[in-house]
Amino acid sequence: MQRIARNAGRALRLDRDLYSSLIYDGSATADAVLIVLVIGAIPPLLGAALGRIPLVALPSVAFAQVIGYIVGWLVAAGLVYLLSTKVFGGFGTWQSGLALTGYAYVPLLLFAALGPILTNPFDGSSDMIELLLQLGGMLWFGAGLTRVADVAYEVSSERRIMVAALAVLGWWVITLVLL
Repeated sequence: MQRIARNAGRALRLDRDLYSSLIYDGSATADAVLIVLVIGAIPPLLGAALGRIPLVALPSVAFAQVIGYIVGWLVAAGLVYLLSTKVFGGFGTWQSGLALTGYAYVPLLLFAALGPILTNPFDGSSDMIELLLQLGGMLWFGAGLTRVADVAYEVSSERRIMVAALAVLGWWVITLVLL
């Protein structure tokens, strides 16, 4: 667990060496699953702890949130792979970017934790704060996906920003429609 936390800290800094080492780490995908599960579970757990989600609704809300994050992770990994290899001339396999995309989710942990603390869905005044949190999370997530396109698929520097921007946009639209 300590190794995952240390790697998560390095992922927050978008450490290229970390992302490069994860390609050869046999446990990186399992770690990524754990990261995405924890990030998905935090908002409903904090919401319940703060009294904003009734305890009776917590299991269904948490389940839906976690499934949403898992689906989003798979969608993001697939989009980065398709854009990197089929559109922008990179090479590699979907699996090589899967774990890296899970680590690119790490910044969403900060925003997932801050959301229930800073916003209250019942007072109606938190719309701007929530929007800023989502925007910040998506930008940092996009920076992580830029690193994935760089390391996993060796996309050229001018094109990896396009990969990340299109992947984040596609991820946002697809998860909005599906979830």
